[in-house]
Amino acid sequence: MQLEGRPSLLFSHLVSLKKLKMMQLIEQTQLTKRQILYDFEKLNFGLE
Repeated sequence: MQLEGRPSLLFSHLVSLKKLKMMQLIEQTQLTKRQILYDFEKLNFGLE
């Protein structure tokens, strides 16, 4: 699976942290909640 852009960034954050809350992810990535949820959908699709 080849990840690019924001989904790749989110995946890196998820792998590096044990417990991650949405607000922490928003602060660390400077993305909106909507952008993060959209990218999670892309990640989930790619992992299926």
